[in-house]
Amino acid sequence: MQSIAGRLEICGKKPDKIPQSEKNMKTTIWKGAADRSLPTVYIHSVAGDGHNVWNRCREMGCHEFNLVSIHDFDFEGELTPWLAPGVRKGLPMFKGNAEAHLEKLLNEIMPEVEKSLPHQSSVNAIAGYSLAGLFAFWSQWKTNVFHRVGCGSASFWYPGFIDFINTHEIRRKPDYVYLSLGDNESNTKHPVMSRVGDCTAQVLSLLDKLEIPHDFETNPGNHFSDPDGRLAKAIKTILE
Repeated sequence: MQSIAGRLEICGKKPDKIPQSEKNMKTTIWKGAADRSLPTVYIHSVAGDGHNVWNRCREMGCHEFNLVSIHDFDFEGELTPWLAPGVRKGLPMFKGNAEAHLEKLLNEIMPEVEKSLPHQSSVNAIAGYSLAGLFAFWSQWKTNVFHRVGCGSASFWYPGFIDFINTHEIRRKPDYVYLSLGDNESNTKHPVMSRVGDCTAQVLSLLDKLEIPHDFETNPGNHFSDPDGRLAKAIKTILE
């Protein structure tokens, strides 16, 4: 087996930064080997700039790829597909700006990323944790640019989401989908979030119905147990 350093040859170099027009939003790119075309994986980072996920991918021995992390933005506003009540008492509503954010991702961020890469991406994939996992999966009903999808503890409990995917036609059947969930996530006392296990089961049933290749994995712990590691595992799996 190749060493990790050999498989991610330029991982020690500083990542590229792409400035964004929206206040605070940033995009950081970690590039794999420059001698060939590689898969590019897009993630949205709720905390940090994605370097922990990149490092965990290296530790796991991921195949060569480029990682694009979008960070420092309104996580609960930009990744939710429509307005919905906040999950905790006193919290504001989810803003439901995912349509506008996806348009920015497709028409502004991705072209800038491609310009910065030494070769055109061989495959575009999207992965995410929590609401970012919801966004990644939802995007398949809105665009055909992502060939593979990885979701760690995705917020499939989001009000109206299961009805949406069951009543709307998917834009692209991805080549492969990876899902995971913590074995203690459904034990929360929150009446909406506790449905995550049942909602994930319904997503898996739909993937079966659509004949989309997929895998599901249960991880130990609750929603907050090792999110970077779970996301890195999702990325590693969709790259294999």
